Amino acid sequence: MIKINLVRIGKGGSLQSPVTLTSDSGSGAGFGSDQVQKQGVLKIFLILFGPTLMWVYFERMQNPDLKQQMVTLNGDLAQLQTQNKKAIEAVAATKNFQEQQKSLREKIEVIERLRRGRLLEVRILDTIQKGIPPKVWLSRLDFKDVKLQINGSAIDSNDVTSFEEQLRGSVFMKETKTIRISEANLGSVVGKNFQIEATLETEIKSSGGNSGTK
Repeated sequence: MIKINLVRIGKGGSLQSPVTLTSDSGSGAGFGSDQVQKQGVLKIFLILFGPTLMWVYFERMQNPDLKQQMVTLNGDLAQLQTQNKKAIEAVAATKNFQEQQKSLREKIEVIERLRRGRLLEVRILDTIQKGIPPKVWLSRLDFKDVKLQINGSAIDSNDVTSFEEQLRGSVFMKETKTIRISEANLGSVVGKNFQIEATLETEIKSSGGNSGTK
């Protein structure tokens, strides 16, 4: 507080009682200026550090829930990765099984074709044995896919023709024909060498007691 004593001078130059003026330095304009300055500093502080303080507050309030959520999500991710690995292994196993199944089927088909071929050969041999004339001798039989070539000898051409007709009457052969016949020295007899070719009928189903004759 500041006090100032002023002397009053009356008329004729006489001194009168002094007047005291008092000024309080902690009030008025000085007080208002400090308040504004403090408010400005506070605003700047809030602008600069307010978001950081809010983020810290949010982290403190939410951090436990976030950690739990992260743990749950990591667990779900690990479970999905395990399921995906198992699915990949299952697909690989299925593919391997399908490949093995295909290979097995192919082998079974080959065996079945061989079985049918062997069965067909047995039936054809039985047909030839039953239908061959007495004066015909066979020297070679060649099975090539669905073709059969028969080489042999006979006393004369009539025996060859008779043999061809017997083969043509079999249900196991079709398109039977003599493709070559020539004279041959059969010891003390001049006979014939021949070659007969036939196409095999592969669609004949097995049936008991079938003699092979149409």
